[in-house]
Amino acid sequence: MAAITTLVFASAACVPDGSGGGPTTTVPDEGVTSIEVHGAPGGSLGPTGSVTVLPSDGDLFADGSRWHVRVFFRSLVPTPYIWSLDFMPPTARDLQPGPFEGATRYPSQPATRPGLSVSSNRYGGCNTLTGRYDVQQLEFTAEGYVSRFAATFEQHCDGSPETWTGTVRYRATEPFPVPVDSDGDGVPDTSDVCVGVVDPVQSDTDIDGIGDACDPEFERTSLVISADPRDGIAGGKDGTWFPIDGVFTAVTAADHSTVTVGFTGALGPWGVGIGSSGGPLVPGTYTGAVLLADRPPGVPGIDISNSFHCGPVDGAFTVNEISWTGNRLDRLSVDFEQHCRGNVAGLRGSVRYRATNP
Repeated sequence: MAAITTLVFASAACVPDGSGGGPTTTVPDEGVTSIEVHGAPGGSLGPTGSVTVLPSDGDLFADGSRWHVRVFFRSLVPTPYIWSLDFMPPTARDLQPGPFEGATRYPSQPATRPGLSVSSNRYGGCNTLTGRYDVQQLEFTAEGYVSRFAATFEQHCDGSPETWTGTVRYRATEPFPVPVDSDGDGVPDTSDVCVGVVDPVQSDTDIDGIGDACDPEFERTSLVISADPRDGIAGGKDGTWFPIDGVFTAVTAADHSTVTVGFTGALGPWGVGIGSSGGPLVPGTYTGAVLLADRPPGVPGIDISNSFHCGPVDGAFTVNEISWTGNRLDRLSVDFEQHCRGNVAGLRGSVRYRATNP
């Protein structure tokens, strides 16, 4: 990422939003319209760490709804110069004044996390990111167009030590409204894990995005990958993921002899497949496992994959908990280890799917 950037945009009347979404409304010259991005001097934003764009330097497009706002700057003289800023709330929430924590890169963020993207053709952007933003003002015209928008943001590109922070203003007028706290527990609705329930503690023990005070079912679902440097699968993408980070799925064979848990998220997809040496999978330790798809009778199978599979493999896994209802997997807890092609280096980890054990 990089250094300091400040952009102040010109108003524009009835211009396209830059994404084919149709025209915006006529924008009178009122309120404050600007963007400021701050980073490390000498970093990705340039040697001075500061760039300023005045109203005469280009056009500003602001478009969106309560589910996504985009602020877009474009100047074609002397060379194309573009900024694009996207703000999107979790699927079940509206974009409204208040803090949005745990943002990942728009548009690939999981449904339970906010989406954020601040990028420029001149200064770059993020392939993956972590960050947050705080909407300070959001108003619409009678026709549904964005009339005022203000937000602060923080964006960190994965793999870069530099963090961009800044503000965006589109016809913004202070004082900004106070964020809504509908249950009066001191936590704005935008970041409350239990909206409508007084819960100042905000605990979410099973990390599913639903606070303990309003969670209908406590269950542990997670994927943990820890790989040696020369492992051929993880490729530097090892980590820990929960339901707030993506989507978990489970597929099981009709005879219950194999189970595959999949995870799709910003750093996915991952797949964890295991198979018994014969008969249904039951709690216990399975050693001498070979590639799941190639296992002969009497030999357990394993297949830990991230976009591609390795083979042959050797590995082991321990089933701590497993249960089904018919052909539907109800609960699973597995710890595993896998080595590709006789490699001493390997990966280790665990998968929990609606598990009850720690």
